[in-house]
Amino acid sequence: MRERGRPRPFLESIPGPRLPGAFARACINHHVFPTRFVLIVKAASQTIQLFEQARRQSEPCQFNGTVGKHCPPRAAEMAGKITGAQMASPPRLWSHEHSAPPHTGCLHGTKAVGLGRYFYRKSYLISTSRFGIGQTANSNRTPAGLHRVAEKIGGGQPLGTVFRSRKPVGLTWQGMPAAEIVHRILWLEGLEPGRNRGGRVDSYSRYIYIHGFGDETTLGRAVSLGCIHLAAADLLPLFDLIPPGTLVWIEE
Repeated sequence: MRERGRPRPFLESIPGPRLPGAFARACINHHVFPTRFVLIVKAASQTIQLFEQARRQSEPCQFNGTVGKHCPPRAAEMAGKITGAQMASPPRLWSHEHSAPPHTGCLHGTKAVGLGRYFYRKSYLISTSRFGIGQTANSNRTPAGLHRVAEKIGGGQPLGTVFRSRKPVGLTWQGMPAAEIVHRILWLEGLEPGRNRGGRVDSYSRYIYIHGFGDETTLGRAVSLGCIHLAAADLLPLFDLIPPGTLVWIEE
C-alpha cells in the first residue's frame, strides 16, 4: 500500500507499453537524434509498436485536449529549438557539446528516456523471419538493433501492387495472389556499425524491408525470409504517416 500523504509518481498511472531502455541507449551511443515517430519491432510477440513524440506546449495535449496543462514550464522555450521539420528529417549526429537534444513535449508520455517523451499509439500484427534474429548476409534472418526508414517505395500505387526489385510488375488479382512483396515498401538502414551497418551485416544491402505480403493469414507467425510483413490495412496508413528517417528498433 502506498504511504499516506506521499505523492504518487506521475508515470505510475500511465498504462500501456513503454520505449525500451536499450533503444534509448543505442540512440545515445550512436549519436542519433530521436524522430517524431518510433517503431519498436518485437519478434517475440510478432508485433510492431508505434510511438509518437509528445506534443509541444503550444499544441493541445493528446490526452486531455488542453493547452499547456501538465507541461514543463520551459517546454515552449525548449520546443522552439527543434522544429517540426527537423523532427521529421532523417537522424543526424549530435554534436559532442550536447549529450542529448532538448526536451520537446509534455509529461503525458510513456517514459522519459533522455530523448524527449513519447506516448504509445498502436500495435500492428507482423511476421518476422522463420530463421529468427540474425545479422549476417544470406542468413535470411531479421536483423536486430537500431535502424531507420531509408526509403519509402510505392507511394501512390494501387492496393495490391506487386514489386520485384522495388519496381511495380503487376497486381495481386492479376494472377499473383501469393506475391511476396506487395502494396508498399519501407526499406530499412542499420545505424549501428559492425552490428547492422557495413560489411556482411549491413541491413540496407541485405534489402531488409517492412512490406506487405500476399498471404496475410501468416501474420502473427515467424514466416518471412528476413523482412517484416505487415497487413495492407496497417501498412498503407503507416506508410503515409511516418516520414523517411523514422527510427526503427528491432529487439533481439
